[in-house]
Amino acid sequence: MNKENLSAAARWPAAFAEPTPVFRQLHEMASGFTGLSDFGNASYQQSLKVLLHSYDADPYLTPEGRERCHRSIVGGLVGRLLSEQQWKQNPGVLQHRIEAPIIIAGLPRTGTTALHELLAADAQFQQLEFWLGNSPMPRPPRSEWESLPPYRQTVDFINDFYERVPSMRAIHHMTASMPEEDRTLLMQEFAHLWYMESAFVPEYDYWVEQHDAAIGYQRFADNLRLIGSNDCDKRWVLKDPVHLMFMDDLLDTFPDACIIQTHRDPAMSIPSLCSLVWQFRGYFENPDNDPMLIGKRKVEHWARALDITAKVRDRRPERFMDIHLADIVSKPLPVVEKIYAFCGLKLGDDARGRMMQWVEHNRQGKHGAHDYELETFGLGDDIITQAFAGYRENYGIAREKKVQP
Repeated sequence: MNKENLSAAARWPAAFAEPTPVFRQLHEMASGFTGLSDFGNASYQQSLKVLLHSYDADPYLTPEGRERCHRSIVGGLVGRLLSEQQWKQNPGVLQHRIEAPIIIAGLPRTGTTALHELLAADAQFQQLEFWLGNSPMPRPPRSEWESLPPYRQTVDFINDFYERVPSMRAIHHMTASMPEEDRTLLMQEFAHLWYMESAFVPEYDYWVEQHDAAIGYQRFADNLRLIGSNDCDKRWVLKDPVHLMFMDDLLDTFPDACIIQTHRDPAMSIPSLCSLVWQFRGYFENPDNDPMLIGKRKVEHWARALDITAKVRDRRPERFMDIHLADIVSKPLPVVEKIYAFCGLKLGDDARGRMMQWVEHNRQGKHGAHDYELETFGLGDDIITQAFAGYRENYGIAREKKVQP
């Protein structure tokens, strides 16, 4: 972050001290949907105020897109209300220990989703299903999910999203029952990458980088304790690229975590990410949104995140192992065996069979091709080389000659 942004960040608490009418209205909507009123610790409010202010400054948001942004905020507030209610009803869950979670954290578009789903095929693990991230509760038996309103609401949202932005299916596949990024719980604190991917909100973008994430990670852990309270014997498999920016907070929260950092040539992963962001914003912004605004900021953000994690790795190298996307694609089962050895686990025959079946049914390009170019987003080889030279050297990352999804 440059000095100008740091100076602006220092002024934000005073500038956004008072709640706006929209801020109050969104809280009232969340309470109206649930009949609840306890949103818990007020730590989230400053980030939410900055986010709403940034939405107001986005010249590309359509009226319909602004409404969708507000609905996503109401969803996060509903999640807070439900979590607070569940913790009151089930106070003992907060004493549950989350033992040695496996946490996948790499640059976006480096195979994190594929690896997450592959590991989740092993029944000895539990994972954060999309619908439960939206509506935290002790995980019900699988046979009941389709009958529950929160599950059906998540199904409806995903169907609507893909209907309006069909190109996103080839970029990031989602279902209500699949394991999803940790964002669905981290977003309860309203300081997450997802919000800056959905709209042009540079003020909020820099706010998130400099905010204290410790409270959000503690809430994240308590939500995992709640959701996993019926499966306490199972280790968690988790995933979110945003952890790279807050690796200290992550390991303070889960000190015995096994961190799997995924890698890929940034000349491929960064423009792939930019393409995802640009098309995702099409759900919220008008077609004139400028892709050139995306590239350099994503380079700056993720180069900084890698630097932060590199410093943590220097202090705690025993918590990390490295996996390259090319190996996930070409030899997924040996990659899994390597991860299990690192985490002190055994790969059973049943799990191996499930994983082989997953690989067979999830070949690259299954949901369509994803094409992108550096130049579309104001980038060139020189920018990528300068920003990620140290990263390429440290992890032996070769230049890719063929674009992959």
